[in-house]
Amino acid sequence: MTADSTQWLVITDLDGTFLNHHDYSYEACLPTLNELASLKMPVIFNTSKTFKETIELQRQLNITAPFIVENGSAVFFPTSQFPDKPLDKAFQRDDFWQVTTGETIHAIHSKLGAILKQTPGLIQLSSCTPQEARRLTGLTEAQAMNAIKREFSEPLMM
Repeated sequence: MTADSTQWLVITDLDGTFLNHHDYSYEACLPTLNELASLKMPVIFNTSKTFKETIELQRQLNITAPFIVENGSAVFFPTSQFPDKPLDKAFQRDDFWQVTTGETIHAIHSKLGAILKQTPGLIQLSSCTPQEARRLTGLTEAQAMNAIKREFSEPLMM
């Protein structure tokens, strides 16, 4: 905290920003991340990644902070930092309060049917096997398994 009691925080995208675009490595960010931790400055991920992908990355980096997934479709607040429900529409999921701000994957899939019929060759990430997702994205198999577990958005590829 600064002398005026302002609490600063860092909000970052992941793919191609915090994570290297070519191999998804976060090694280059570690010195900055350590400096931010020493300043007690929270790092909040705002990403197209899924809940599972994001909490795995937070676990690897020892980050406990709110995060935003699937292009703003849901926000998660750690219950350890937010013991009281942050908003009326929040509900508890594992060790987080979840606030859903977008559509569910079921609503998206119901609207995608016509588009998929009109566009031969269009691939939905959530319909891929982990091996197919790995080939298309360059993720590891474990990362690909978490990436296909979409809840609020659907990446489409040709």
